[in-house]
Amino acid sequence: MTFFTRQDKGRLYVLRIEPVDLPVIHKIGICLTNRTTDRMLEILRGWFNSFREVPRTKMRLNLECSHPREMEKLIHRVLEKSRWKTDYKGTGHTEMFHGVNEERLLHFLRNFDQRKLEDPVDLQDDEYEDLWVLLCPPR
Repeated sequence: MTFFTRQDKGRLYVLRIEPVDLPVIHKIGICLTNRTTDRMLEILRGWFNSFREVPRTKMRLNLECSHPREMEKLIHRVLEKSRWKTDYKGTGHTEMFHGVNEERLLHFLRNFDQRKLEDPVDLQDDEYEDLWVLLCPPR
């Protein structure tokens, strides 16, 4: 029996990670199976191995989508200026962001017309900037 992973369907997830001595961090990633909770536990295991703590973590979004890689690429590009930079090199560390307005982020992702991802998204730099300001407003 052969197993394969569909590349055109998957899940986009958002984790809210609340470390003890750090601001809230949002991990945004994809999973090409229905096992997003396994992915969350994998991330927490890596966090524990690096920091010897398990931060409070919530799965804030577990969205089935038709173009998971494109959706992830778009939101990572929008949030680039808020990427969490750290010495931590655990699993998923390049997909973590701080200063995000969680309500706006979740609303944006839930209501995004995924059909727009059938063609490559070609936004101008100022359009990415406008989206970033919307999702990561200055405090």
